[in-house]
Amino acid sequence: GARTRPIRLARAVAEWKEFSANAIKTTTRGKTTIMKPEGHALDIATVGLGQAGGNLAAEFARRGYRAIALNTAHTDLASLDAGGVFPEMPEGRRLYIGLEGYDGAGADPIYGRQCIATHKERIRMAVLEEAAAADVLVLACGLGGGTGSALTELIGVLEEDGIPMIALMTLP
Repeated sequence: GARTRPIRLARAVAEWKEFSANAIKTTTRGKTTIMKPEGHALDIATVGLGQAGGNLAAEFARRGYRAIALNTAHTDLASLDAGGVFPEMPEGRRLYIGLEGYDGAGADPIYGRQCIATHKERIRMAVLEEAAAADVLVLACGLGGGTGSALTELIGVLEEDGIPMIALMTLP
């Protein structure tokens, strides 16, 4: 419930602080790389929620990271086809999570939460298939009032799998 979220957040922050205190940070040509204490780079996977999140996940995929896009709109997922405006996302890494008869949340975060709750097992399986071995999961979304604004519902679905998560959010 709402009372346990601050405790979970505090625990996650404490775990991140402990990890980053032991991490090796190197800077080459102005780019900082965080590495595990063993000297290996972090294994990052990305989940994009909604149109903005899907576009960000596609960019991560283009740069060689494992990524998956979740959306309630077929049209937004189709915009990730080759030759589109946004980077291409392979079809197998795009998951439609909408409800029959609808195409997108239309600035209705309640619909987005409902879709995530309805498809939570499909979402968990798809994310675990893509990110089970990841050190950290980057959750990307836009907070414009649609599917991406249901990010807290997605966190609730994924938190029991124990993969540390970081949220990357954009504002309209």
